[in-house]
Amino acid sequence: MIYCTKCGSPNPDEANYCQKDGYSLHNPTNLLKLTTKLTNYMQCHHCGTEQLNEAQYCYVCGESFEKLSSNHEYDKPLPIQSKKIKVRSFKRPLILAVPFVILCILFLYVFSSATINLLEKSQYTNQNIYDVEENQQHFQSYRYLIDNLNHIKAEATGMWNQQGGPSRMHSALSPIDLMMIGHLGKVNVSISEEFEAREEQSLLHEFTMRPGLAFYFLMASFSLFLVSMLYAFRAKVSDEKDWIVHTISFSTVYSLSIWLISLFSRQSNIMDHGSVSQITSYAYGSMGLLIKSFIMSFIIMLIVLSFKKGFTNQSSFAKSIKKASLALMTILLTIIILSTLIVTGIQDMSPYQLILGAALVTGVVLIVQLAIYLVNLSLFNTFEFKSMMFNDEQFKYSLLQRSEPHLYTDLLVQGFENLQSYAWVILGIMILVLYMFSRSFRKLSSREKWVSILQYSLIISVTLAGLTYAASLSFDVLYQETDEQYFIGFSSIFVFLSSLIISLIISTIGAIKVRE
Repeated sequence: MIYCTKCGSPNPDEANYCQKDGYSLHNPTNLLKLTTKLTNYMQCHHCGTEQLNEAQYCYVCGESFEKLSSNHEYDKPLPIQSKKIKVRSFKRPLILAVPFVILCILFLYVFSSATINLLEKSQYTNQNIYDVEENQQHFQSYRYLIDNLNHIKAEATGMWNQQGGPSRMHSALSPIDLMMIGHLGKVNVSISEEFEAREEQSLLHEFTMRPGLAFYFLMASFSLFLVSMLYAFRAKVSDEKDWIVHTISFSTVYSLSIWLISLFSRQSNIMDHGSVSQITSYAYGSMGLLIKSFIMSFIIMLIVLSFKKGFTNQSSFAKSIKKASLALMTILLTIIILSTLIVTGIQDMSPYQLILGAALVTGVVLIVQLAIYLVNLSLFNTFEFKSMMFNDEQFKYSLLQRSEPHLYTDLLVQGFENLQSYAWVILGIMILVLYMFSRSFRKLSSREKWVSILQYSLIISVTLAGLTYAASLSFDVLYQETDEQYFIGFSSIFVFLSSLIISLIISTIGAIKVRE
């Protein structure tokens, strides 16, 4: 028996606390555990330990039994309530998201309008691509593909006839068009002819296009980031359940809003040519925009809310998001600064000249585009120029695979070779940043450390793959049962895999604690 030094009551040898007054019977470092079963016992509702029926305190955990009613059942431990996400949990966050989504769309509209005012008249003169010098044909082809979006919009709205063709007009695109481009929406265009005498309509050709200019993607992301910070001040986030509920609610309202805008942005126009009329239809892929805008807003809101004050007891996933987002912002800001120096200092470089002159391109667009090119080159990705116009002279270039200069591609080869030294510098910066931020994983347990490294690397590689996808032009044409495909940019799958491998290796090195 052990006697309480406070009240003198006897207690079992296995007791840690007095059954009468709850006083500790041992030094906290020497607490004992129950090893034998008792007769005439009840069960502690807190720890489940067997107790004498007359006990007033648990002799293992010290929990008081006096606060419970006499008819309470002690033979079963109280159930632990799990925090499950229920449908009704979304009601308030969905209502809260509506004004912020409206504000975000207004911000994006203002930014798009300001960008349109900066756009200059297209320098593409609508001359035949093959009429220029042979080493300039790739440049002219790229500008032609980007300007096609502008030309088709001019036809679909009637601006082509009013202003005398694209060579005399500024961008025919509206702020809504830039908003859709910023969410990586694809334009679906169909051109058909209608014969008045036969009263029939025949399809000439149709195509889908994405211009692949990352600046507009970053513009939409920046608008989301600003509004997400404002939303974070009003949202109550104390645990991961609130974190996920608020993120899903905002993303749902936002993606549905973009989807509705895309439905009302469809346009068509009839150009009368006497007995024959040409019908041009112009629309954005609504379902694709719904999915892409949801993913964009979900990721950005998830990042912003992970920094909210009061969001404590975060899981390794939330902590990994914070580390990865800080690392990415550091990398991207550094690369954009370097890209700005390159664009302002070396304006005769062919990657600069490649898209210069298109109706959607300004100096800022060039800076962002070159920054994404540098990231991909530093990750050993391959720049590809696939065009049916130059089927025999497909251009590919990477740090590990260099094309031989040719009459059609010598300027491109020389230009990308001038970027090699910058690409190696970017690779060094990325390795250093990844290593520095991954050092915080050293304090974690072995299991948490490896989970955090994987999550950290996945977040970085997914983001870089998204930026690469945003900076790559795709153009698929169906013309009289003949398919033509154009692709100018980098493979987003390759950059995902290469950045994932590099991130895993560097973050693993950074997370290893060196014993002194």
